[in-house]
Order: sequence, then C-alpha cells, then structure tokens
Amino acid sequence: AAASLCEKQLIELRAAAQGLADEIANRPLVSSDNSNRDNPDASARLQDLLPRAQHEASLEFVIVTDSLGRVIARHNDKPSPGETLLGTGEKNPVADRVLTGGNVPAASCVLETGEHSTRLGLDLLAQVRLDDGSTINSALMLEAGAPIFSNGRLVGMVLVAQMLNNLYKASPGSSQLKTPLVAEARQTLYRNAEDDAGAVIALGKSVVASSIPPGSANESASVPALVGTTHDTGGIEENYQQGGKTYSISWQPLKAIDGAALGAIGIARPARELEASAGTGTLIFLIGVIASLLASAAGFLFGRA
Repeated sequence: AAASLCEKQLIELRAAAQGLADEIANRPLVSSDNSNRDNPDASARLQDLLPRAQHEASLEFVIVTDSLGRVIARHNDKPSPGETLLGTGEKNPVADRVLTGGNVPAASCVLETGEHSTRLGLDLLAQVRLDDGSTINSALMLEAGAPIFSNGRLVGMVLVAQMLNNLYKASPGSSQLKTPLVAEARQTLYRNAEDDAGAVIALGKSVVASSIPPGSANESASVPALVGTTHDTGGIEENYQQGGKTYSISWQPLKAIDGAALGAIGIARPARELEASAGTGTLIFLIGVIASLLASAAGFLFGRA
C-alpha cells in the first residue's frame, strides 16, 4: 500500500512537471535560438511564473534548464553563472535521464546534498534532530522532470521536487500534491483520526518523517511519534518502543532512478493491534477446524444411516 501511494505521488509530480513544461513551451519562454536564450523579458516572465507554480503545488523547488542542463531560472533566485544540473560533481539523476536518456518525462527519489541543496535552501528545511542529539541535513526528495519542446526540438527541461523530510501535514488547496506522502498514507489506511498509527519515512538509519500522532516521549507535542529514531536498514519488519508504546513497522524501499535504495517508507501500527489481530485469527482458525470436524462427523453418521 505504501509503495503504491509513493508511485502515485511520483505520477502526480511528473504530471505537474509536464504541465509546467507545456505552459512554458506555449508562451514561449525558452528558445533554441542562441540569440534569444538570454532574453531579459523571457527570463523575467519565467522568474514570475516559477514561484507561483511552486506555491500552487507545494513544491520545494522548480528549476528550468536549457537542453544542455544549464539552469535558466529557478523559483527562489536568479541562477548563478555556469549553474548546471549536469555538472560532474552534482549531476541530477532525473535531469540526466530526461535530457540524455530519451527526452521523455522521468521521476524518482533523489538524495539532495552539498552545494545544490544549500543553494535551494533544502539543507535547512531537511534538518531532523536525532535521538542521539545529532542532526541530519540531507534531503530525501521525490523529483520529476519533463522536457520542453519548441517546433519539435528539445529546448529545455522543467525539474520539480517535493521533500519527504519533516512533511506530515496537508496544506490548504486542491492540488493532490498538497498532501505529503506520509499524511496520504495515514488518511488512506486509517480513516479514524484517533488511530495511533500512520506512515514513516527513513533516510539511511534515521526516521525523518512520520504521520503517527505525537506521543508522550516526544520533546514537543507537535512532533509526530518516532521522528529521529534509529531504523534498522537490514530488515523489512521491526518493532520500535517509544513513550511506553511499541510499534510494529513493515518497510518498503524508496529507490533512485537507477534502482538503488535511498530510503524506505513504512506503515506503523501499535503492536497490541497486531497481537489482537493474531489472537482473533487463531480463534477463527480453531473455530473453523472444530466446525469442519463436526461437519465431517455428521456426514459420516448420515452416510451410515
């Protein structure tokens, strides 16, 4: 269920990137003509368009590049000279797939670190304080890219992203992307708002997002349960104890575009519910066995008669 919801979120993110790419192509704001590439009027209109698109879809960033991956515009500031998404040190895997892997839309999980993360302010938004007192600054993202075509030629690309760290509450608005992944998983699987259950996101050995209601062990009543706890990357199921409560979590990997696992998404339930479910299942099984034996005995006696 969690993996399917993640795939659904990536599809919606890819659609948002494609819609923005089409809008930019129709205006047109990106050209294949070198003489028009630095058109100040087009650049100004792009700089106005991107923040609006970023706000409407609750995105962490929106970037437009040319066909070579050089950044033309981004939502938060004018790009620096020579800024690119295909640089040797910080090549973006989604941008690389779109621009060099067939000129088709692409989406996957991406880990943002280093200078690119700082330039976009992701390192501050991604900060999670761990139980051992340290902090994690790397940003686990869902990213999508879509090509921009003009007269049948590839002229650029749109790259959009939504962070997984820390996000657990839906924002006002009609866009499907207004609801973070862990919040959508909780709404889908647990209709009762009082359920002490939800979804969690792990980055490496650390839980960086959760939609489980806060517990007494949290430092703040606003912090969801299990955020900052340690995740065992070697298993697909594990138990956590926090604030006198025990949670059982089943995990599925969150993969990069090349198939490598970057993190994991898990569905958490109180262990007592699973024990109760197991007890109920055993009782039903025993009742079924007894009923079968009685039916067999009755059939045998009826057959003799």
